[in-house]
Amino acid sequence: MRWASPTDRFRLELLAAGIVALLALSAWPVEAAETAGTRGAGTGAAATEAASKSEPKPFDPIPLTDVAIRAEQAKLLLEDVQEALRPKAEFETVETEISQLSSRVNLQLKGAQEIISAGPSLATTEEYKLRLEGLRAEVGQLLQKTRVRSLEIEHQIERIRQTQGEWAATLADAKAKDSPKEVVAAIGGVQAAAQQVMSQGRKRQGLVVRLERRIAALAGELERKVKLLDATRLGLMGQILERDAPPFWSPQAYASVDAGGMLEAVRSSQIRDWGAIRTFAAANRGSVALYAIVITLLAVAMISVRGRTRALATSEGTLGKVVAVFESPISMALLIGVMLSNWIFPLMPQPMRHVLGAVFLIPAVLILRRLLDRALFPIMYALVGFYFVDRVRDLLAPVPPLTRGLFLVEMTALIAVALWWTRSSHTQQLASGSDRSPMVHAVVWGARVALIGGTLGFLAQVAGYGSLADTVAGATLFPAYVALILFATKRVAEGMVALALRLRPLRLLGMVQRHRSLLERRSFRFAGWVAAFYWAVVVLREFELSAPVARAATGMLETELKIGELAISLADVLVLGLVIWASFLISRLLRFVLEEDVYTRLRLSKGMPYATSTLAHYAILVIGFGMAMAAVGIKFDRFLILAGAFSVGIGFGLQNIVNNFVSGLILLTERPVDVGDSVTLSAGDVFGRVERIGIRSSTVRTWQGAEVIVPNSALISEQVTNWTHSDHRRRIEIPVGVAYGSRPERVMAVLLEVAKSHPQILPGPEPEILFTGFGDSSLDFELRAWTNQFDSFLRVRSDLCVGIEAALAEAGITIPFPQRDLHIKTGDTGSSSEGSTS
Repeated sequence: MRWASPTDRFRLELLAAGIVALLALSAWPVEAAETAGTRGAGTGAAATEAASKSEPKPFDPIPLTDVAIRAEQAKLLLEDVQEALRPKAEFETVETEISQLSSRVNLQLKGAQEIISAGPSLATTEEYKLRLEGLRAEVGQLLQKTRVRSLEIEHQIERIRQTQGEWAATLADAKAKDSPKEVVAAIGGVQAAAQQVMSQGRKRQGLVVRLERRIAALAGELERKVKLLDATRLGLMGQILERDAPPFWSPQAYASVDAGGMLEAVRSSQIRDWGAIRTFAAANRGSVALYAIVITLLAVAMISVRGRTRALATSEGTLGKVVAVFESPISMALLIGVMLSNWIFPLMPQPMRHVLGAVFLIPAVLILRRLLDRALFPIMYALVGFYFVDRVRDLLAPVPPLTRGLFLVEMTALIAVALWWTRSSHTQQLASGSDRSPMVHAVVWGARVALIGGTLGFLAQVAGYGSLADTVAGATLFPAYVALILFATKRVAEGMVALALRLRPLRLLGMVQRHRSLLERRSFRFAGWVAAFYWAVVVLREFELSAPVARAATGMLETELKIGELAISLADVLVLGLVIWASFLISRLLRFVLEEDVYTRLRLSKGMPYATSTLAHYAILVIGFGMAMAAVGIKFDRFLILAGAFSVGIGFGLQNIVNNFVSGLILLTERPVDVGDSVTLSAGDVFGRVERIGIRSSTVRTWQGAEVIVPNSALISEQVTNWTHSDHRRRIEIPVGVAYGSRPERVMAVLLEVAKSHPQILPGPEPEILFTGFGDSSLDFELRAWTNQFDSFLRVRSDLCVGIEAALAEAGITIPFPQRDLHIKTGDTGSSSEGSTS
């Protein structure tokens, strides 16, 4: 992995300084600028006045009456300065660091010069450029450390200078006023002490300046050599399609072979590389010790977890492959430790990075052996072998004939492995299977690319196009190395996530207990996207395509479409979409956590969880919308114009929408109606359960199954009967009529017994039986009883009616038919007849 070079950081700092300067200029008062512009070059008197203002002001003498007190204060100040000038432990090691770094720099500079003089390849030039850039970053850190110390010493010297000037003026004033010799002696004592401290400060300043000069000299040498390597590299890139070595069939390819010279060149290269590693390790003993402790602790932790993972794999059959990574605890510890190396050793030399790359691959292979199909093993082993061959070619870089020969051997092996694997029957079976995994799909295509790349690299090297061959080989193999490591890292991360979701404290969460498989799938998918993005970034950076791709993408995204005064770019649209998408995602995640783990642990009133989640959803969306507007550069004062437009629109017909919106907010905050309540609207024709309270309307599901969309304003401004606002109790009223002649006390006792015997009738309030009156053909009673089963009160009422009929029949009490009297009158005969029917 390649880090940003110090040159890039310097450019960023320069850009930041330029932005700050532009902001400062834009903040400069207009009046001052106009005044300066009208003055022009200025007159000689004005120039003289400006020059006089820039001269330092003379020191004011100390009043002679305060000399004694101020002398003690000056001595305390000089003691503080003297303490600040004392050698500091963290700075005293700089000289040693400079000596060690100087030897490393000289060693690498010598190697770089040898490579340049020998006619380098593109790969070796890039290799040494990376080494020198790493050293340049270390030199920059030392230079920064000495610069801070230099500024600190300069500040202390300025304090002494101020003291000396003040007391020199005081001495002149005392002599002019013929002050007592004791006063003059006190002043002289302060001056002598200040001069002594000044001498110490100058010595410390001289030492720091000498160190700065040494570091600056190293930085200059590195800068010149990096520029030379850049120029060489650009020249090689321009000649990548030109022959840079004799073809292998030419006798000139073997004319310059000198065994003794080759061995000496290889030996010098190895000395430089191992010397850089040893020097770096010696200069970072503390970090190396800490690194070893971290890896040891990781190994102990992974070994202790392995037993738990075996038990989990036994209890959950589908968990085997996920936690199989824990069967190699040492490899996991090494893999995680090497991943942390870039943060612990950000300035490690390039040879050390190659060593750590090998340490990356070995544990990755040991882990993947437990996870991949055996048909993929040859590809995995071949990649490891190719990586080590590449490192051997780096060691043999000073000897081009050996490097070219080893390159041809490597490309031959690459072609053979790719050809064998693509034509293997087992491979074809995997590739055509219905359960083909993305890994198998990627390896199949990778093998085809390797076959083409290996063939092109082999032919280019044989023909003498070494730079082209190195470029093709690097573009073929390096992405595969990174993919292998990242795939192993992804599986390690998946295993750790799966284990964490089954251990305390995560397994105690309600959302983990109910949705563990969903969380695992989402986490694994996220890990896959992160790995793919990181792979693309590393590959582009390795081949120095990240900057061109970034420039091309930036140019495309910043292309603006102007419509009048409105200018919008693709970047604005993407940022707007991403921020709003992120707002919805955060809102969903927050509501998921609230509903699964917060509400279940709190005693909240009915409807409060829904209202809280809905308000949180709206709040996050509003904040996200505001951030999106700010991100695309829309000023909030523009919303005043929109507000005016909205006010006009509201006046012309948006009153109902705003009314319903505000009513929805009232429903969520005041909560006269909650989700789950059973309501009857004022018209009486809608009776059902509230299913949803939205931003404009609410949904009521009737008991017949229909979903009625009700405007929120109807639930606020009109009369609504809420049957379950405070509780779910419902009174059941059943009128009962019995035949005349029945004893009322007996009837009331039977009805009361039926009510009390029903399991869903509440004991309190107690059931009540009322004698309501004398009907046309019956004595009328009414049973009143309470139930808390509001959703099924009709079924309870039906059960009570059935029980009443059976109990009255058993008690011999008759429920009469309605009786009617019919009178027939004949008008012709004058006679009348009366009859009564019942």
